[in-house]
Amino acid sequence: MCYRAFNERSGMRFGGSGRTSTETPLFMAHYAPFGLLTPAAWVALHAQRYMSTYGVTNEDFGRIAVVDRAHAARNPDAWFYQRPITLADHQNSRWIIEPVLRLLDCCQESDGGVALVVTSTERARDLRQPAAVITAAAQGAAAEGEMMTSYYREDITGLPEMGVVAKLLWRDSGLKPADIQTAFIYDHFTPFVFTQLEELGFCGRGEAKEFAKVENLSLGGLLPINTNGGLLGEAYIHGMNGITEAVRQVRGTSYNQVEHVEHVLVTSGTGVPTSGLILAPPDELVMPQSATLPQATDTRELIIGSAYVCFRRQGFQKTTIVDIARLANVSRSTIYEYFRDKAAIMEGCAERASEQFYREMSKAMDRGGSLQEKLCQAAVFVTQSRQAIASAKYFDEDAIGLLLTKDSAVLLRECIDFFAPYLAAAKLTGEVRKDLDVQAAAEWFARILFSLFSTPSPIRDMDDAQAVTEFVRAHVVDGFSDSRWRPARGVSKVH
Repeated sequence: MCYRAFNERSGMRFGGSGRTSTETPLFMAHYAPFGLLTPAAWVALHAQRYMSTYGVTNEDFGRIAVVDRAHAARNPDAWFYQRPITLADHQNSRWIIEPVLRLLDCCQESDGGVALVVTSTERARDLRQPAAVITAAAQGAAAEGEMMTSYYREDITGLPEMGVVAKLLWRDSGLKPADIQTAFIYDHFTPFVFTQLEELGFCGRGEAKEFAKVENLSLGGLLPINTNGGLLGEAYIHGMNGITEAVRQVRGTSYNQVEHVEHVLVTSGTGVPTSGLILAPPDELVMPQSATLPQATDTRELIIGSAYVCFRRQGFQKTTIVDIARLANVSRSTIYEYFRDKAAIMEGCAERASEQFYREMSKAMDRGGSLQEKLCQAAVFVTQSRQAIASAKYFDEDAIGLLLTKDSAVLLRECIDFFAPYLAAAKLTGEVRKDLDVQAAAEWFARILFSLFSTPSPIRDMDDAQAVTEFVRAHVVDGFSDSRWRPARGVSKVH
């Protein structure tokens, strides 16, 4: 269980009396003696530079307050329930930090608490309440950062910590800003909503003034935000109430429900090392009906099998860890217990494909009796695999693609190790000459097979099994024995 609770309103407040430290934190030593003591003042310095750089006014910031209070007015749990405001109300509220923050730009101090239960997707299926799926979660920090007073960066108009979080969220989820239907944007002060929208990619740097229109951020708009009223309208519980509202949105139980919610974005405190997450509806716990999973008996095999299906459907580049986790019906943390990243999963898939390839080739070789027949069958199998005939007899093209992601030297070593026992056994039975170097012969045959797989012949039809058989007998197997093979009447064909 994760929770946050405090009595900020009825306890010690900013500017009030209370226990104080006799020591000043190092970063505060530059500001405290001059009265720069409150979050409102800290934020205002950043915001004033932003206003100057991009031509933004306090009235522009006021649109955030209007949207939040409109949503809060329809939320019976909100402090400002049934108390919406107009932009004129905002502009008539008193200055807190002129010319940046008015009273209605600042969140209220609240008494309250929020508790959340976080569990695995496996456990969530049995819960009485519909679960919200954590599609992605991220934390981020940036260079030259302080506790809301990062004034020594080259540019103080942005929130680079949130930019780090945004990149991680989009990377891990495989989503983009256009895939988000509603968002909880941390709104303790209105100016930082503008900069978050920019850092998250909903608009370009300096473009929040145009994006953050009331109609865009309200229900029915491009990106409805803070549908519970946010920190400005519902309560200031350090953003935890944003997560609960996101859960309501994916469940479809919000007082200000957005239609067709697939993904909800939630951000955390700004001006400090921060975090964010993306939630999805509980129906994403259900395995897609179109998916076909192997019957795996252990978790690692289940993950590999699920990844194989995802790679086949979407390709490696487009497949995300989240996609694999959903199909396997496990959490992302479970995947990371077995694989460090997507590349490691790819390696696991390649290893699995390699094992399957050699199992199928071994079956094909078992149809031959002598070493000569077995090697001919192997060559036919490889050329048919090149054609990517997906049947019980030959291997499928997706597995071949995965197999070939392995390093060529590794592939060659595996192939040598596969054929060496066949040659060693033939040496004992006299099918090959006694002085045959088994490892060298296995490497020679492996290189021949690589060539058959990768390079079409300008002379022979290598899609014809008999042509492949005659080629291998005449130019490969002959080198392993003392006799020279010649085509003879009645020689059985390889099918």
